[in-house]
Parts: sequence; C-alpha cells; structure tokens
Amino acid sequence: MQALATGALGWSPQTFWRSTWPELEAAIEGRTGKRTKDIITPERAAEIARHHPPTKSIR
Repeated sequence: MQALATGALGWSPQTFWRSTWPELEAAIEGRTGKRTKDIITPERAAEIARHHPPTKSIR
C-alpha cells in the first residue's frame, strides 16, 4: 500500500503514515476508479502477513 500511495498517488512517506485507512481508500478510488477491495483481497492480505510477521517496534 505504501508503494501505491507514494507512487501512483504521489504522497510522501510522511503523508502515507499519517493517513487513515478511509483516507487512503478514498485517494486510491479517486485516482484509479477502483475500490481497495478490488486491489487487495483478504487472501492476499493474509499472504502478506505470513511473509511479514509482527516484529517489535524500533520506537
């Protein structure tokens, strides 16, 4: 999602990380005409989560 926001949407990384999910969804739909459910399925989200397990924050 960050790649889409910083690429196609032209957002800075700071804008991406400060945005809410509804803001990101609205921006994606406005730019592409597609809703996020058309872009990432629950199955794809689960696959991503399997490859990127939770880690301790560096903060």
